[in-house]
Amino acid sequence: MPKDPDQETDIILEAQKEEYRQSLAQNIPPYYRDLFAAMLHNDPAIANEAFDKVMFERGLAVPYICDQYILSNYKTAESRKMRYYCIQLLSFSGVKSGAETIEAALSDEEPSVRKEALYAVEDLKLKNMLPMVRERLQDLNQDVRRVAQEVYDYLLSM
Repeated sequence: MPKDPDQETDIILEAQKEEYRQSLAQNIPPYYRDLFAAMLHNDPAIANEAFDKVMFERGLAVPYICDQYILSNYKTAESRKMRYYCIQLLSFSGVKSGAETIEAALSDEEPSVRKEALYAVEDLKLKNMLPMVRERLQDLNQDVRRVAQEVYDYLLSM
């Protein structure tokens, strides 16, 4: 009996996704992997220290932060927290090389991540993202809509 071609395609796509995730994970140096893991530690002092270490790396850490954001694409509380931290770190970096990740985060399933992405757009003055910010004016989450309006007004005033 022949196999279902759609099922075979799904299996191939899942294998490709997993291969891509593994390559991303291998791109992140152990130093950053350890810091990202520590950012989720139960002890706030350990978590804050790890966050600060990544933050002080500024632009050097951006490629790894972007990879970590992609790797944290699970529907768990820890993944949502890590995506939030990644976008916050990109905002604090002061460099625009993480703009693609910030753009993706504007559509993240988690409202707190979308809201943080809006703040990142504002902090990094990413005026080219005005259309995406305008889309967030229709967000289902009231806080996201409020921040989107603030950021939208700010970008228009630039």
